[in-house]
Amino acid sequence: MIGDTVIVQRAGDVIPEIVAPVVSKRDGTQTPYEMPDKCPVCDSTVIRDKAAVRCINMACPAIIKERLAHFASKDAMDIDGLGRGIIAQLVDKGLVHDIADLYELKIDDLEPLEGFAEKSAAKLVAAIDESRQTELARFIFALGIQHVGIVAARELAEKFKDLASVMSADDDALLAIDGIGPEMARSVTSFFANPQNAAELQRLINRDIAFNVDSPAPKSAVAGKKFCFTGTLPTLSRPEAKRMAEKAGAKVSGTVTKDLDFLVAGEKSGSKLAKAANLGIKVIDEQAFLSMLKEA
Repeated sequence: MIGDTVIVQRAGDVIPEIVAPVVSKRDGTQTPYEMPDKCPVCDSTVIRDKAAVRCINMACPAIIKERLAHFASKDAMDIDGLGRGIIAQLVDKGLVHDIADLYELKIDDLEPLEGFAEKSAAKLVAAIDESRQTELARFIFALGIQHVGIVAARELAEKFKDLASVMSADDDALLAIDGIGPEMARSVTSFFANPQNAAELQRLINRDIAFNVDSPAPKSAVAGKKFCFTGTLPTLSRPEAKRMAEKAGAKVSGTVTKDLDFLVAGEKSGSKLAKAANLGIKVIDEQAFLSMLKEA
């Protein structure tokens, strides 16, 4: 209930798991939590998607803000200076209603916003304009298709070469790609089959979004290998290590499975280390991982 004291245990590697409420601590002020049937932001009916409850109104301001934040993120369109605070102002003031509206912003639109002057407004407009030239993989990832991370986006770009081919691919064509399973394939086809998504994509293309030929992943000792990271690494955060591995053409898993090539382990590695040992997976440290990245 809301206001409960709960027992928490460490599950798996580091994930905290709620075991049970401490009933003896209840004093009558606790209240049951009821899952909403309406979005608290736009009042649209929500749907249950496995464990999640989602608003599916693409015009919902909360969804627009999150989509814009993802679209502008480093692994996506990498729009420098377009942070969540600015995105919130753009949406709340009605300047941006979808992703395509970003490319219509003018310096005069931004100057009245909190934290902006002419120079900073011009800098953001230039950063947005610069993002019109991008790689297909980055653009696919930027769209925020459910279950499609940067690695899967690169696989799609490498396989199909252009956006139109990705949009028209059926489940069989998608399932032929290594690393894409039925759930991801359904997610891709349903995304592009959605008329609202198709219309937004056309608006983006009409705003001169263009795709460079994607640079092939550099040849390195980690290219094509599958890694998992666990524990505290000496100098890298796990997100940093993951980005470095993927940039070098490796695949990254969050779990230890028999098809894993390497487990990169730091301090307090926990259960993943024991599982890797049982499966005979090679365990390396951060230094060995960095050395592999340097090997051509």
